[in-house]
Amino acid sequence: MQKNILKQWDNATRYGKFPHMGSNSNHIFGKARMLVYRSNNEWLVLIELIIFLYGIDNFTNLIYAFGNKLKSPGFFDENIMQGATEDYRKLIGGIHIPEEVRITIDSNESWCPDLHDFALSVNGTTKRFSYSLEDYLNKNIQVPIEKDEQCIRETKAVVRMLSESLSEDELFFPEDKLLLLIGKEKLSKFLKVWDWENPGLGDMDIPSDSPSLVRLASAISENRPGDYFCSQDETNTHWSKWPDENPLYWKK
Repeated sequence: MQKNILKQWDNATRYGKFPHMGSNSNHIFGKARMLVYRSNNEWLVLIELIIFLYGIDNFTNLIYAFGNKLKSPGFFDENIMQGATEDYRKLIGGIHIPEEVRITIDSNESWCPDLHDFALSVNGTTKRFSYSLEDYLNKNIQVPIEKDEQCIRETKAVVRMLSESLSEDELFFPEDKLLLLIGKEKLSKFLKVWDWENPGLGDMDIPSDSPSLVRLASAISENRPGDYFCSQDETNTHWSKWPDENPLYWKK
């Protein structure tokens, strides 16, 4: 089973269907979570990324689903197709730009948050956030000295601040609703993983190159969740591990 798991992940990576942690011209990466489920004859791995997606000019949760009973393992398209609709937000939760804010933004412009005072919808409730310059610096988040016309640096700082400040329940989809969305609500949880070594480019460009993901595949195969571990030297799931100047490569 271990070889089949790694083969599925490697194939997904080759076709661009395995998650990437770096920020680029399409999105800003905030935080990642992995949920692993297992039964006697089935395994399921769900990887969820909190990002700001320029294509819809909003926050969204990217879902990647892998398993031996899935027809199309990899990127779960339904999240993007429905991610910008109000009904979907009410169903699944997460953070979004409130409608009362969105209607004030010109169609040719992007959301440009005030770093120290902005509003977001969190699980359907609009909340105001106030962060000082010191708050950002204490989290090692760079704050632009001058305003960026496209607000890329401001948005990036806000995404990273939220990923550091908000709780799991505020950032990520509820686990039961996530399983319902995938159609696997009867599976039992095997592991919740925050730290792993995600592939990028260079010496580690596919999941089977990652010692931690090899250990995870083995733990799933042997039905032994306690076998999984990832050292701090290996983990690269924090946004700071992917430098802005070269987001395809992670820095140790």
